[in-house]
Amino acid sequence: MDVLDLEDDSIDAKILNSMAVSNEHFQTALRTSNPSALRETGRVVEVPNCSWDDIGGLENVKRELQETVQYPAEHPEKFEEF
Repeated sequence: MDVLDLEDDSIDAKILNSMAVSNEHFQTALRTSNPSALRETGRVVEVPNCSWDDIGGLENVKRELQETVQYPAEHPEKFEEF
């Protein structure tokens, strides 16, 4: 296949219709890509030194976060059946 000029205003419909992305393309991209969120942090995630008590207010929001994120992460065995 010839190289496409993506800056060109028009690309022949026949060429566009012949293009396809396969699962192999996705797998290659996953192996070779570097997500921007990880690039920015240098692959190090900092865990802040604070507790739920340090966060004022929003008790309903904190409880919902604890129930849906924190507890399943800390006690996965209790959530296996779900």
